[in-house]
Amino acid sequence: VHFCAEAPQSIGLMAMALGIAALGGALPRESRPSLPVVRAQAPPRRWAPLAAVTASLAPLYRQRSLRLSRLSRRAGPKSPFDELQGDWEDDVGNRVTVCGRTVDFGDGSGVWRIEEMEGTLTLRGTRLVGTAQQPVWRFPNGIERTWIRVVPLTKEHIVWRELFHEYKGSLMQLRRQIWASLATEDPHAADLQLSWEAGGSIPKVSLEQQARLAAGRQLVPGVCFTHLLYGYRGVILACEPWCNATEAWKSQMGISKLPRKGTQPFYHCIVDERDRPGAQTTFVAEENVQPTEEVFPVQARLSDLLFLRCDELRGYLPTPRLESALQRQRAGESFEIR
Repeated sequence: VHFCAEAPQSIGLMAMALGIAALGGALPRESRPSLPVVRAQAPPRRWAPLAAVTASLAPLYRQRSLRLSRLSRRAGPKSPFDELQGDWEDDVGNRVTVCGRTVDFGDGSGVWRIEEMEGTLTLRGTRLVGTAQQPVWRFPNGIERTWIRVVPLTKEHIVWRELFHEYKGSLMQLRRQIWASLATEDPHAADLQLSWEAGGSIPKVSLEQQARLAAGRQLVPGVCFTHLLYGYRGVILACEPWCNATEAWKSQMGISKLPRKGTQPFYHCIVDERDRPGAQTTFVAEENVQPTEEVFPVQARLSDLLFLRCDELRGYLPTPRLESALQRQRAGESFEIR
């Protein structure tokens, strides 16, 4: 809009016109204000766009009113459906995701719907007997399932996870270099082996973080081990910066009773079928993993599918399929072999 000296008078006339329009019609004759006498001439062209600008603002005012209305409703008490939204864990280890009125238990049973009957919420043959903040669902036979809210990761957790996987990735690269140098009889193989035993290149982070990384410096996918408590043999499949299992699993396994608790790294492992038949995998605390070349080669069908046997290393390297899963894990996804 081009402003000029005539603007105040024009704005006053427009405000008066808008005030009349806001009342839904013209004012009664006796209440009409007397208008100043103005010269009968065409309005300046530079003010022609003002009507279009005013009209364009009307939808914005309506949208603002709608937003204020929604905010006022949100400020009121939350419904049980609002409180149930998000991620939960139940006491049998299912990851439960609530979105609107639909629920996914992560167990392959599909999507279920929360219904409301006679003021009570029902789901999958159960009814809510707890609160929406602390849900307890009861079956007709009296069995109850308790939900626990999943605590989101803090910034410190995310930074440590990235640091942990970056370090493990550098160790995997060093391990590949050792294998290549041994296979080609490279004279630098001994130097690489010494670097491996020293833990490779530990990042310049806090002393506490360096100590945590150094404690597992020889534990990467493909390394053979024995379990310190149960004695079974196996091979490491993947690494986690902490115990990311469900609360139900941690309670069942007594993770809180371990000397280094659940904050220490944990490892997905393939078990030697000579010790435990049936293609088993385990999730083992770092303090119970003892790396050793003496158990190579591991006898397990899963290791044959996911690893390349490397006699020079007396261990294994990941196949492309496993390496893809590890790359997705380093990018922040959950470890999953597809």
